[in-house]
Amino acid sequence: MLNLAGSYDLGKNWRFGSRFMIYTGIPAEVAYLEAARHPPRTPPFWRIDFKLEKRWYIKRPNRWWGFNIEILNTTLNKEQLSGSCNAYDCVYEEIGPVTVPSIAFEGAL
Repeated sequence: MLNLAGSYDLGKNWRFGSRFMIYTGIPAEVAYLEAARHPPRTPPFWRIDFKLEKRWYIKRPNRWWGFNIEILNTTLNKEQLSGSCNAYDCVYEEIGPVTVPSIAFEGAL
């Protein structure tokens, strides 16, 4: 699993952020003992998330209120939940695509 994240100050208390996540797959269940030593994996999953934030300071640096918009899984990729393999093929259970948009107000007083 790998997570990379970064943000950039756009000025005037605006900030843009993004996150990239990838994992190589979940080990699949196997029907025979020999494959249990090195089981096949589900296909890799990756996603990109974005966040845009605006803050208004009441008293710097600890008193503020803000507004943000965030979107998880903007790439609309399907995520593999599990896998099961026999001697002939593998079957994977997946979910999605699931994306989660959110709008929030937050603050610190």
